[in-house]
Amino acid sequence: MHSPPCLMCPQYTELGRLRELYPPVPIIALTATANKRTVADIISQLKLRDDHAAFTQSFNRTNLRYIVHEKKGSLIDNIVSSLQTKYRGQAGVIYCHARRTCEQVAESLQKKGIVAAFFHAKMPTEEKDQTVRDWQAGEVPVIVATVSAVFVSISCFFSTLLSDCVRHGYRQGRWFVVSWSISCLLFITGCA
Repeated sequence: MHSPPCLMCPQYTELGRLRELYPPVPIIALTATANKRTVADIISQLKLRDDHAAFTQSFNRTNLRYIVHEKKGSLIDNIVSSLQTKYRGQAGVIYCHARRTCEQVAESLQKKGIVAAFFHAKMPTEEKDQTVRDWQAGEVPVIVATVSAVFVSISCFFSTLLSDCVRHGYRQGRWFVVSWSISCLLFITGCA
């Protein structure tokens, strides 16, 4: 469930000043998975006019397949096993919550023979651009990115939280061709 945006980003509450400073200028608000409470908060905070238009659609993405696996041994070994068997030859993104974790996971995968690179906001622009080009060219099939650095389609991705699988899978299912089948993998401890 979403928290109201004002709780996630204090600067968000200042956006309503745009209506005061520029009354005739149209304002658009876009959100991927906001619940009714969050939508109401957005309308209030942005001071949208009573005659504003709202467009919604289902968040159900029929091209997404959520798969839960019991984690056996190390998470890296589980990821490597999946990449070398079921997802062999496919491109993918592994999401992490921290930049340092992205770097560590990419390095661990490389040590296990997986061609992988990390991607996060603190990388120099040239390095980010090269990583994307390498991924698009198929030279680096696996990108390990922070959850806020979503930039490419996925064939599969790995996370530690079910909410991440749903949220990031939703984004990918929305951004890319519906006929593409996208697997969203979650490794958990203690499935029994």
